[in-house]
Amino acid sequence: MHCRNVERRGLDFNGKRAAIGLPLLDSNWGITDNRDGYIMWAPAHSADSMAFQSKFVRIRNGKVKREENRFAGGQKYKTVDGNFREDLFISCDFDENENVSYWDCEYRGGGHEFGWKISRAQADSILSQWKIAIK
Repeated sequence: MHCRNVERRGLDFNGKRAAIGLPLLDSNWGITDNRDGYIMWAPAHSADSMAFQSKFVRIRNGKVKREENRFAGGQKYKTVDGNFREDLFISCDFDENENVSYWDCEYRGGGHEFGWKISRAQADSILSQWKIAIK
C-alpha cells in the first residue's frame, strides 16, 4: 500500500476509534516505521513524562486488522536487564467489518516486568491515575 494511502487510512479510522474508546491518531504524528502493512505512528519528539507514546497499526487489504496503543507511566523500575519505565498497552483486533473482535490490555511495571494481563476497565483506570485522557 502506498505510504500516502496508509497515512490517510490511519487518520480516516479516527471515527471508529472514537466510537470504541481508542485514542485518536493525531494528525501531527508521523509514521516512524512502515513494513508489510505494519505501521507505527509516534509524535515528533518523545515525552519524558506520562504520555501516549505510540500507535502501532496493522492494515491488510486496505482495512485495519489490529491496533496497539502504548502509554508510558511515571514510575521507573530496575531489573537485572536495566532501568525501565512502566508501560500500558491497549490493543484490539478487528474483524473483516472492522469491528472489535478481541481486546488485549497489558501493564508492565515494577512487580509485573513481564506483563500483567488486565481488563479494559483496569487499563482505563490506570490512564485516569496517570492523568492521560483518551481524546
